[in-house]
Amino acid sequence: MRRKARLSLYSVLLLSALSGCGGNSTPPLSGALRVSNGIADSTGLDVALTGIGLPTDFQNVAFDSGTHIADVPEGSYMANFSTTDSGGDSVSFTVNNLAIDQNDVSTVFTYGTVTNNTAGGFVAEEALDAPPSGQFVIQFVHAAYAESKTSAGQTLTFFLIAPGSSSTADPVYSTAVMFGNPSPSAAVNSGTYEILVQDSDGATIFDSGSDGIQLPSGASNVFQVAVLDSSQAALYNPGSPGLPGADCPLASLLVLDNNGDSTSYDSTQACPA
Repeated sequence: MRRKARLSLYSVLLLSALSGCGGNSTPPLSGALRVSNGIADSTGLDVALTGIGLPTDFQNVAFDSGTHIADVPEGSYMANFSTTDSGGDSVSFTVNNLAIDQNDVSTVFTYGTVTNNTAGGFVAEEALDAPPSGQFVIQFVHAAYAESKTSAGQTLTFFLIAPGSSSTADPVYSTAVMFGNPSPSAAVNSGTYEILVQDSDGATIFDSGSDGIQLPSGASNVFQVAVLDSSQAALYNPGSPGLPGADCPLASLLVLDNNGDSTSYDSTQACPA
């Protein structure tokens, strides 16, 4: 009878992957999963997890967006991805050792292009624990593959500054993040912030604009904020700066929250004439 009870519990946990969750915790013996499509020339990303059924929004995931959150039984998984570009070329790849832990969200950030056969992915895991009153929790992620292949783009610095100040001299918060290596989570006071991202030479590759972004938003209080290649990166072959788009900002910003929503922001940086 004990064995039968364990199998029934596992069946319930498997079924939980078919529905989304959110908030500051996950059901017992489960963790949260989501996927971001940062493959700049992708026409839609399909995701499969070994041994687990996933909700329908893990199919045909649009570029520059994230899925909702799915609750998945704790464990280590292999995730399989496939996508095509507008010309019909396709690419498939896997992300191994995808850890799912209770009360954490594991986000697979995909990157690269189909055209250049550089598509891949990595995992950023963040605790869903609620912050103190009047604060939010934020983790920054560098997932801009094309930018990472420039001389100054392997490490990017994220700044939260007062809207319209355009100065990184006295930020509310800042952190340097290497490509594929997410920052530690940090608790920051609630407010409206302009988000700047600069490369190691101090050049701004993303600016959310002087209106700022309100954080937290709604009932959400835990965020992953990622820089992704913009759609221009589909035209950019690292090492060939004469190609279209090579001298333009190559980054967009994706804000993912603990209630399973995602919002994309284009940079206000203008391409040089």
